[in-house]
Amino acid sequence: EPFWEKKVDKIKYLWYEDEERRIFQGQTLNGKKHGWGKMLFADGAYYEGEFKNDEINGRGILYYC
Repeated sequence: EPFWEKKVDKIKYLWYEDEERRIFQGQTLNGKKHGWGKMLFADGAYYEGEFKNDEINGRGILYYC
């Protein structure tokens, strides 16, 4: 369940935390991560880039802390 949601031009931008304590901000399609977004992991690392069908897919950068 997202704790922040905003619709812009029929694209949803969400902030939510999943069961693995990852926080996602970005575009979704049919309730799944899809498009451009940023995922913050529990250890402080984060990924910024493309998602497809709820998975990291395409171009992006993984930053380690």
